[in-house]
Amino acid sequence: MNCLDMTCICCHSKDFKTYLSDLLSCTSCGHVSANIDLSSLNSKDIYSIDYFQQGEYLDYIKDRVCFEKNFKKRLELIRQYQPSGHLLEIGSASGFFLNMANKYFETTGYEICEEMANYAKNNFALNIKSVDFLQDDISEDHYDIAVMWDCIEHLARPDNFIRKAHAVLKRQGVIALTTGDIGSFMAKIQGRKWRLIHPPTHVHYFNRQSMAIFLKNHGFEILDIQYPGFYRSFRQMFYCSFVNRKGRIWDSIDESFWAGAPIYLNLFDIMLVVARKI
Repeated sequence: MNCLDMTCICCHSKDFKTYLSDLLSCTSCGHVSANIDLSSLNSKDIYSIDYFQQGEYLDYIKDRVCFEKNFKKRLELIRQYQPSGHLLEIGSASGFFLNMANKYFETTGYEICEEMANYAKNNFALNIKSVDFLQDDISEDHYDIAVMWDCIEHLARPDNFIRKAHAVLKRQGVIALTTGDIGSFMAKIQGRKWRLIHPPTHVHYFNRQSMAIFLKNHGFEILDIQYPGFYRSFRQMFYCSFVNRKGRIWDSIDESFWAGAPIYLNLFDIMLVVARKI
């Protein structure tokens, strides 16, 4: 990709420099992007069922307990700002969050992986659409809250998604999202080995400053930024640490009763951002 052809999605600067050898950093706000042709990415291909099973995740569905522990905390947080109403989730995966949110909200989700969307429909009777959120016809000023959990870093054009989310939110509507902070201490000391740098699945890397500019330029004011911990299963941590290694030792671990045990970590490199439409 030619840096001269790029415009920063956060601050609209056209001035970039090479960062960590194969990424690009905006010299104005510090937002980092993958140095690839983002327009060529095919989300349907990248986020097939293989992504959720022995791809980035060993088995997303098998780790339901861990995801639900994370989502329980996020649900409690967002209800401090919006206790009920119409909720939109972009990137719903298997529907674990929406299944919990259904207790308080009327929910709609979007998930590009058809198999995961079908799992959510068949197991939880959720309203999840396996279509492109940007292409779907949605009434403006309809939703009270939108959430994007670990999603925005995957999108080739997150600015288009945030722009549409702003349009479909009601006045004073809330958006909440999580993503890695490339300005965090962990990201800085690990450099290119930081676990969240892996294009083409992660292609945008925000920091606090670039996130604030990004949301402000799309009509939101930040209400809160936190750095919460998260739960991961032992099997998922082992799987990632050994680069998807398989074999006899792995099989014995995966089949053990403690493989799915939730382990709590906080590396203070994941931002949870809450903002309001203005």
